[in-house]
Amino acid sequence: MFGLPRTHHRPKNVRLETLVRLRWLAVLGQFAAVLVVHFGLEFDVPLWSSLAVIALAALLNVALRIGFPHTQWLEPERAAHLLAFDIAELAALLYLTGGLENPFSFLLLTLMMTIWRTFYIDPWSMVSAEHIVCRHRVSLAVPLPTYYRDKIRTIPGVMDVIPLNLFDADYKGVTPDDFSKVGTDPNEYLNAYPEYQIAPEQVRAWKKDPAGAIAGSELAQEHRWKLGDRLTIQGGELPVQLELNLRGIFKSPFPVRAIYFNWAYVQSAAHSVDAHEHRGGEQRRADDTNGIELSQHSDDDSSVAETR
Repeated sequence: MFGLPRTHHRPKNVRLETLVRLRWLAVLGQFAAVLVVHFGLEFDVPLWSSLAVIALAALLNVALRIGFPHTQWLEPERAAHLLAFDIAELAALLYLTGGLENPFSFLLLTLMMTIWRTFYIDPWSMVSAEHIVCRHRVSLAVPLPTYYRDKIRTIPGVMDVIPLNLFDADYKGVTPDDFSKVGTDPNEYLNAYPEYQIAPEQVRAWKKDPAGAIAGSELAQEHRWKLGDRLTIQGGELPVQLELNLRGIFKSPFPVRAIYFNWAYVQSAAHSVDAHEHRGGEQRRADDTNGIELSQHSDDDSSVAETR
């Protein structure tokens, strides 16, 4: 595994609460529009049929409130089903009130803009635009040597050079795919992710402890982790056992199913193993970096062409 951890490429999920609130606004707006058009402007519209269609949207919201917690996240497919209902509801109102020449035509455009804003504008886009991922030019499967970090740092415009190494390991028998274990540099990692919310004292504790680690808040809540907990990580391909101390828990705009720790700790543990074990003359190394992320000022792609 290499490059950015998979948690940074998760499908674009949306919070159910967001869709419910938007639908309540739509229901109130549609209800007011029908009454104003019918009674205020004295247009002949099928009042009760229109109100019945609006009531269906309100009933759906009530059912969602009862059936799901307000913290529920929806995958794109499930969110699409709810948005398809909203489109169908607006289409029905358009049909009942005379086609495009009615008060609801602009609401359909508003819904389309909401869908676009929800699924295609990433809150991380502004930050991610300043990131460049470097890999070995031969293949993503070929590690990038650690000494490249200092070499890349000399490129004009580069602010931070951050290793991101997915560590093949198990936690209490949980499969590696359950959450990512990522080795990085605590001194620079958070510089590239200002959207992460974490207490300054926790950041200092992470940087100070060679075996320190931080985790996403959703993941910590799921495993009932608390600050100071000891997390034992058993390496797979690299047979080292890490005794990590949870020094920080951060919040992010989207759930991050990963823990981050000092890659130097893995290198030190691997060197200790190499000093005592040689299997058939094979020496296992943790000196290479799977991926390096850059935070830069400009978008000059030519400056990193040699490290594609």
